[in-house]
Amino acid sequence: MAIMRAEEIMGEPKLDKTRHVKYWTRCLKTLLPHHYTSNESNRMYLAYFIVSALDLLGALDDILTEDERRGYIDWIYRCQHPNGGFRMWPGTDFGARANRENARWDPANIPATYFALATLLILKDDFKRTELTDPDAGVDSEFVKSQNTSDTRKKGDGMTSEAQVDGTVPAHQDPECSAGVTMFDLLVDGAGMNGRVNKVADTCYGFWAGASLHVMQQPNLYHREAVRRYLLGKTQHPVLGGHGKFPGDLPDLLHSYLGLAALSLAGSDQVKEVDGGAAFRSDHDLTLKKVRIATFRRLANVRAGRKTKA
Repeated sequence: MAIMRAEEIMGEPKLDKTRHVKYWTRCLKTLLPHHYTSNESNRMYLAYFIVSALDLLGALDDILTEDERRGYIDWIYRCQHPNGGFRMWPGTDFGARANRENARWDPANIPATYFALATLLILKDDFKRTELTDPDAGVDSEFVKSQNTSDTRKKGDGMTSEAQVDGTVPAHQDPECSAGVTMFDLLVDGAGMNGRVNKVADTCYGFWAGASLHVMQQPNLYHREAVRRYLLGKTQHPVLGGHGKFPGDLPDLLHSYLGLAALSLAGSDQVKEVDGGAAFRSDHDLTLKKVRIATFRRLANVRAGRKTKA
């Protein structure tokens, strides 16, 4: 008779959904632990993790009242920059005292703008309050263009020259490479993913590497069941819910969110389906398409109005 492995006898570990929902609800409705004080100026991405995590768990609509939903939406718009894009938090807004000299201390940035718009999408906002600037003449397009071209030029030039012997690519001149830059996955000892050669597995790389393969339409190139076992059996916190970075670690927002997203990509039916490229629920894609159509119509009206005035 064949000898069964322990995991075959015990079955695959389960997501303790109740504890995860409680963990994220505490994050949403109470004060975060003092460890997050240094992230005060990064509130937007913390908000995204919390709201989107509850959405992935299918619990957001049950937890939020309508007043709370509107309040969160209002806060996000409070972070909208008058010249386009969003800030990570409202603390840099000079208001009436804003001028050219202090403008550099109050920038919008691409990550904050993405997190803000994605969170608004999840909260079912109508986007009518977004500042729409004509990309033919607006600050938005120039801002995005300057960010994208400088980044692409710096990274693109280095990717061919800095590729390592193992095929991976470093983020800087430093020869150490990362899965987040290379889109290359490593399955460690038949368990979780790591991001570099000779590194231990880490919760977040289950998403970074897994999502990269899904974006490239090659999800069968990694052992999804092994990733699920690692996340559910090793880094899922058995008391608090959420995920830690490594087995035995306390949960944190980044790893708890990416752990859920990685579980979804790895085929878990206990989490809503995730879009690997967008990192939120895939069924929001239809809403996103509708928003794009409405935005193009608004832009057409802006351009028509400008021609009329001319």
